[in-house]
Amino acid sequence: MVNIFQHANQALITGQAITFCIVVSTSGSVPRRAGAKMLVWPDGRIEGTIGGGATELEVINRALQIKPGDLPKIHSFDLKPEHGLACGGSIQVYIERMSPSERLFIFGAGHIGKALAGMAVRFGFNVIIVDDREGIFGESDLTAYRCILASYPEIPASLGINESDFVVVATYEHKLDIEITAIAAKEYPLYIGLIGSKAKLALARKRFTEDFNLTEELIDRIDMPIGVAIAAETPDEIALAILASLIDARNRSRGIMPKK
Repeated sequence: MVNIFQHANQALITGQAITFCIVVSTSGSVPRRAGAKMLVWPDGRIEGTIGGGATELEVINRALQIKPGDLPKIHSFDLKPEHGLACGGSIQVYIERMSPSERLFIFGAGHIGKALAGMAVRFGFNVIIVDDREGIFGESDLTAYRCILASYPEIPASLGINESDFVVVATYEHKLDIEITAIAAKEYPLYIGLIGSKAKLALARKRFTEDFNLTEELIDRIDMPIGVAIAAETPDEIALAILASLIDARNRSRGIMPKK
């Protein structure tokens, strides 16, 4: 027997969005009873069935039309001859898009990076923190989020950063920060931010143009200086300001706008 929930969990773990469909109630003659389940992938593939035929095709079509941020909904279908169906009954199908936790790549496991990682996990981010210093990760880090010990600045290109990801760059060296940001920015993550002073960021802009051939449009997508503008001083306070920017970007991508 296909375990729908195992397949759904595996899809989410590997970063795939899927749509969950379940028959919640029926009346009359129907091919499947309440509890029949089906998963729909973005490319139209399915796992499981809610009964096949034209009704299942319509459920798949509606599942594919759901956008990120859309609320779950119960859809009703008549399986009657006048609708081209012979069963004669009706079904109600609950359809919900299930999205994986947003990946947050943090480059730099210093005081700010670790503080941000700890906070972001609590707000549902799938945190991947990267550093090249031996011994930088303790046991508590290894159990709290994914830790990658790898060389800068080559590592960003091998991580598969995509348009739904979040990137924060806060290493121990300005030169590395600029190079990592330039490489990651070319993948067009949903959010990318660079930590630094006004002088460092002015230099970064110059290098982005002259050394990395980034367009002005791409440079303008980089949040610098990173974080919401509050009077922050300690690593925890700075991390909180950055987290606020991440949450803002995530919610705006879901169609949730600030309350006035």
